Amino acid sequence: MARRVVCWAGMSAALLLPSLAWAAPAKPLRRAAPRSAPRPPVAQPVRKVALEIADLKTADQLSVVTSTLSGITGVKSAFVDLNTRLAVVDYDPVRTSPPRILVACAQLGFPASEYRVEQRFPKPIKLKSG
Repeated sequence: MARRVVCWAGMSAALLLPSLAWAAPAKPLRRAAPRSAPRPPVAQPVRKVALEIADLKTADQLSVVTSTLSGITGVKSAFVDLNTRLAVVDYDPVRTSPPRILVACAQLGFPASEYRVEQRFPKPIKLKSG
């Protein structure tokens, strides 16, 4: 039995294309099994650690510490400020950790400690109202 399909102009497809009149209905397509492609590993967000480097005094020392921190595997970026003697390091937690970064500073000759604001200012700071 031929199927009648109504086209845009209102004419049946059997009149327009005679080959459709005798064609057997198509078999339903079989869906392919979903491929189990390996999923890429979920990227860990980059973390930050702030370090206090007390013995940092000159610009030469600053550049040595910055290049050493940037060269550690897993460190995305490192910023060291000479005035505050603080370093902010962005790192991949899968590839490195704060203790490894601290050991690298100590091996360089600049012992560092993790900077925590809570240790510096344990009580809330009261601001003067203007």
